[in-house]
Amino acid sequence: VGLLLRFILASLSVFHDGRADRRLKKLSEIPSMEEAQQIAEAYPFRPDITAAYTTLTLQYYVSRKIVPEKEVLISIEKDLFTSLRYHYIPLLALKRYSDLFHMVSDDNRALQIMEYAAARFPSHLPTHLLVAQQYEAQGRLVEAQKFYKLCVNLDPASPELRKKLAQLYKKGGK
Repeated sequence: VGLLLRFILASLSVFHDGRADRRLKKLSEIPSMEEAQQIAEAYPFRPDITAAYTTLTLQYYVSRKIVPEKEVLISIEKDLFTSLRYHYIPLLALKRYSDLFHMVSDDNRALQIMEYAAARFPSHLPTHLLVAQQYEAQGRLVEAQKFYKLCVNLDPASPELRKKLAQLYKKGGK
């Protein structure tokens, strides 16, 4: 039970904080991959545990530049959708998922789940920002502008978002 509690507390610090990248180290120190898998399998209906395990799994593959087998990818996608369906937004998992598909040059597949998350949580700024950044990285400026505009609407006081949107308009010729 102590390991489960530490795992959940670490996952909360990862998923409810905009600085998820900096907190992943804390999560990855908690259990080994085997222990994390045992915890995830023991609690299949806990979206917090599912999200934490999915993030840890994706971090494992991306950090080692390993493309998982198709069955693993299907399981990861299922877990991401489960987390999102139960109102967990595993931002770092979404980012790592995108990184994974970027490794195999399939950026559109990763964007599908990110757009689903953005549609499911229309007022969650970090999710929209992640989608905007992914579109911008792909050079799809019209889509990036759309999501940055949503970000500005969600946080109108942010000079950084306004500046970014202006830069994209300038780059896109508007």
